[in-house]
Amino acid sequence: MNILAIRRGVAALGAVACLTLAACGSDDDVTGTDNTIGVSLTASSVTVAQGATATLTVNVTRGNATGPLTVTFENLPTGVSVPAVITIPATQTSAVITMTATSTALIGAKTVTVRVSGTGANAGTKTFTLNVGTATAATFTLSATAPTLTIAHGASATTTIGIVRGSGFTSDVALSATAPAGITATLSQPSLTSTITTSVLTITVGAAVTPGTYTINVLGTATGATAQTQTITVTVT
Repeated sequence: MNILAIRRGVAALGAVACLTLAACGSDDDVTGTDNTIGVSLTASSVTVAQGATATLTVNVTRGNATGPLTVTFENLPTGVSVPAVITIPATQTSAVITMTATSTALIGAKTVTVRVSGTGANAGTKTFTLNVGTATAATFTLSATAPTLTIAHGASATTTIGIVRGSGFTSDVALSATAPAGITATLSQPSLTSTITTSVLTITVGAAVTPGTYTINVLGTATGATAQTQTITVTVT
């Protein structure tokens, strides 16, 4: 092979190399997984009851995205919503998202996609299972420190009404008391709240009340819960 042929072969190889580099581009033009926003979730499965909320933390690896990131939830069950606008600021890498289920949200499991997008990088996604369950019944019961009392004519006595709250029940409970004629029943607090947990019931027996056994009922009512009654039995002497 003469020198001229060798030179021609080297030139051809150089042209192929240049074409290959042009097609591939430089490192600055790389796209795909190397420049896709990484997304991870704190749970692969989340459960929310009808009428309740649940949270999920979204963590991101930004890639080349340096500005704010937008988070969207795709394929949410009917009746479940997230905030209309969810943004992860440029200086942060995570966000806590609250999912709210209406009282009529569709019950069952569904695969939800979390999509994170921003300028300068490809959008990243991650899926999780969202389970919507039936609403937990709101429950409470009333109690009395002295459910039976003995009171003389013209005298009075007290008992303290308290509340036992079921799991997840946080509503205020309104109280009212009813008593037979000649007997008065007065509550020191008209309702029980997260900070007011007891109410003193004062029972006063009139002088004309016939000796015997009487019943005083304390009724507790709250939004979304079944009313409860605490009975106090009074023996008049």
